[in-house]
Amino acid sequence: MRRAAVVAAALLGLAAVIVLVALLALWASGALADSVPGKAEPAAASCEEDEPCWDCHKDGNRQCGPEQHEVVVSVTGAPGTQFRVKGEVFGDTGPIGLPDSGSDSARFQTKKAADQLDLVVYVAAPIGDTTVGCAITYDGKQIATTERVPLEHTNTVACRVKWA
Repeated sequence: MRRAAVVAAALLGLAAVIVLVALLALWASGALADSVPGKAEPAAASCEEDEPCWDCHKDGNRQCGPEQHEVVVSVTGAPGTQFRVKGEVFGDTGPIGLPDSGSDSARFQTKKAADQLDLVVYVAAPIGDTTVGCAITYDGKQIATTERVPLEHTNTVACRVKWA
């Protein structure tokens, strides 16, 4: 009987050690933290956009930075041909003469969508000048090309995005 009591005590001690090791393993992995009643969850750190802790790749809508679009306004024609740009960024440039190269261009960045731009280029070329033209591109895609402006006795063309 004594022997049976010793064996039973040894088995009980071994079972207690196994349960203790299992509980320690669960505690170390954090699995017990969720199951302990009354234990308060640590507050998640609140991070707002533009704070150093904000990660645009993980937080919010996962879009990093404001989206910028490149707009390029190009004009071609004989050297000295007069053109003018109105709207967006430029306001009204007033008459500008094409340089000796026969072309000029300007570019700017915008957050606006292409259909929100208000921009027009007028080119007043001498009658008979077939080299006159203009174009407006938005992120490399042409959104306005040369169109004849029906002004009597002129060779005026325009490139328009909306009606500036």
